[in-house]
Parts: sequence; C-alpha cells; structure tokens
Amino acid sequence: MVTWIQKHAPPDYPQLAGLSAKQICELAREKDSWAMRAVENEGRYLGYGMANLVTIFVPDVIVLGAV
Repeated sequence: MVTWIQKHAPPDYPQLAGLSAKQICELAREKDSWAMRAVENEGRYLGYGMANLVTIFVPDVIVLGAV
C-alpha cells in the first residue's frame, strides 16, 4: 500500500513521509481519500489471490488474521 500511495498520490500529499501500512489503514478509517483508495486496491488484489487459491486447492476454509 505504501508503494501504491507513493506512486499515485500527488507530491504534496502530507502523509508521505514515514508512511506505513498501519498508518494508511488509520487514515482510511478517518476517510482520507488516498488512503481509502490504497486499501481498496490492496483488498482487490487480496481477493484475487484468495480466489486463485480456492480455484487451485479447493480448501474447506481460508483463515485471515492480523497482528
């Protein structure tokens, strides 16, 4: 997500310095438009990856977790 924002957000985006995925998620919760777009983008690719895993392995369950 950090790389996506660095590539797509305007150079004057105030949160670029020292940005982390955790900060992006916090900014998205605060309705920051660039952070929300980054989270949506990440979610899309996570969904693609899970769909591919289901297609290949046909698991009974997929467990996602966060630290």
